[in-house]
Amino acid sequence: MYNRSLENSVKFLEEKFGKKPEILDANIKILKAGYHFGDTSETFTTRYEVQPAPMPPGVYRNIMGNQATAMGLSAASQKSNLPLFYGTYPITPASDILHELAKHKAFGVKTFQAEDEIAAICSSIGASFGGSLGVTASSGPGIALKVKQWAWLLCSKYL
Repeated sequence: MYNRSLENSVKFLEEKFGKKPEILDANIKILKAGYHFGDTSETFTTRYEVQPAPMPPGVYRNIMGNQATAMGLSAASQKSNLPLFYGTYPITPASDILHELAKHKAFGVKTFQAEDEIAAICSSIGASFGGSLGVTASSGPGIALKVKQWAWLLCSKYL
C-alpha cells in the first residue's frame, strides 16, 4: 500500500534486538514475509508515497494527551506551590497519566494506586483537604462512580 523501503524498519529492529540475534532474526523474517505478502497478494490496487513533512529543522516532541495532562498537572503543582497528589484506579484510558506522574517524584508528585474508584476519589479529596493539589482521573463509568461519591462527601460535610 505504501511504497516504502524496509531499511528504516530493519534498522529499528537491529537497534532494539541487536543483543538477541534469534529475536532479531525472527522479527526481520516476519517483517519481510508481511511485506512480500502485501506486495504479491494484489489486495491493494493503489500505492501511496508519503513525502517528508515540510517542516523546518528543529527539535520536536511527540506527545499524547495523557502525557500532556501529566505535564500540565506537574506544572500546576509547581506554579501553585502545592504538592501534587494523584490518586487513581488504573483503568484505560487514564492509566498512562499514573505511569507518567510516577516518574516525577523529584517534583514532589505523589501517586497512589487505589483498590477501586471510590478509594481513588476519596484519597484525592482527602489530599485536597490536607493542602495538596488532589487529582484523580478515570474512564466514563469510573467518573460516574466518583461523582456520586464526591456528591455524597460534600452533602455529608455541609448537612
